[in-house]
Amino acid sequence: MPGTGYVAQQDDVLARGAALVRPIDTSLASLKTPSAKALADAALSMDSLQWQQNFLP
Repeated sequence: MPGTGYVAQQDDVLARGAALVRPIDTSLASLKTPSAKALADAALSMDSLQWQQNFLP
């Protein structure tokens, strides 16, 4: 699914303590479909390791 890597990458950066709330807010606001928003919510509800273990091949 295009664009999902960016959300996961931003979540990883936040998990490491960087203050990048604005890019994430902008990215989330640009999502159009309910499935894209649900995927973003799922990505942000867990740390990057959980995301990798659950959703990446």
